[in-house]
Amino acid sequence: MDLEILCLTFWVIDRQYFPTMDLDDSYLADEAIRFTGLDKCAIGIDQRGYIVYSYAKMLEHFMKEMSREDAKEWISFNVVGIKPDTYTVLYNEH
Repeated sequence: MDLEILCLTFWVIDRQYFPTMDLDDSYLADEAIRFTGLDKCAIGIDQRGYIVYSYAKMLEHFMKEMSREDAKEWISFNVVGIKPDTYTVLYNEH
């Protein structure tokens, strides 16, 4: 898997320890970005109050309607490319 970090906090971990969670808005920072339709890809809220999204879960989500390469490009441009200092993407290598 090629990793495009683009100034994001970066961890490589095993995704089995981070199931999908319900987001509690009371813990979110005012400037936190919440991507429409990606709540099931969120795996937590970081210490700054920003949502942590799983790259693997986003890839699975978008691959329901597009190829793997198109999904990677979509995430790179439409998620990772959007003001990356107000959310975190967690990349998993498998």
